[in-house]
Amino acid sequence: SKATVSVLNWTYPTHTLLKLQFLYLIGPIQHTHTHTHTHGTMGARAVLAAACCALASAENHAVIVAGFSGYNMAYSIQSSMNDVWHRLVGRGVPQSNIVALMFDDAKDSGFNPFPGQLFTFPGNDSRDVRHGTVIDYTGASVTPERILAVLTGNATAAGGKVLQSGPDDDVFVYFMSHGDEKVFHVDKEPLHAADLHAAFEEMHAKKMYKQLVFHIESCFSGTVIAGLPDNLGITAVSSVNDTISSMWNCPHFGGGTVHGVNMHNCLTGVFEFSFFNLVGHSGDATKSLTLG
Repeated sequence: SKATVSVLNWTYPTHTLLKLQFLYLIGPIQHTHTHTHTHGTMGARAVLAAACCALASAENHAVIVAGFSGYNMAYSIQSSMNDVWHRLVGRGVPQSNIVALMFDDAKDSGFNPFPGQLFTFPGNDSRDVRHGTVIDYTGASVTPERILAVLTGNATAAGGKVLQSGPDDDVFVYFMSHGDEKVFHVDKEPLHAADLHAAFEEMHAKKMYKQLVFHIESCFSGTVIAGLPDNLGITAVSSVNDTISSMWNCPHFGGGTVHGVNMHNCLTGVFEFSFFNLVGHSGDATKSLTLG
């Protein structure tokens, strides 16, 4: 039988040549890595597994990052991270086990027709995903150095809440921002892939997880997970491969309409939109994500 990693009922196979398949997209999928590295692309289709995968008895933890500021450049990035926060809580992850980092300025932009609110889906029944979300680091406190400190549990360097997981715990790490080759942008500052890999290696050495899923959406995100050592027990999922920009991956190109108002902006990225549809709008924990 195929080996899998199940984190928050999102199930990822390991030690196979992986293909990532998502909803609403047409075309060939691309995949280049074996073991636990997976790439999604604009051209993937989705498969939803009906079977429920039981959560481990250990605790679940998460570090979620929206790495860019502004309304035009970061609305979808910030809205998506807030949606993920609610989905994690809906799957039983204690708020105390989630560390969220986000510039948190898109909601207050003068361009936002719904001040203080963020939406990831169009329609008259779209819900404000910013409502109720607890953000631990905002504005200038969101830096590459602080993200690395949070991941490695270094409270002194972080100056606040950090990941406090143990050897029997499952950890979900979610990054969304803009990117370049081997770089995840934290606004105008680069978080280099080499530094992120070193942080994952430190987490592994400290026995901070049993299973870890790293989910990243940015341009050239495949280059960020490329070269991640296979012996760390990490399943890494990127929105695109080593050569593709995801800049125009907008499912609501031209702007999604929310409660009758055209947002004139992307509400979320294609990869995230497909992922959210895959796990369902309701947060139903009886559904699981199977890649293979």
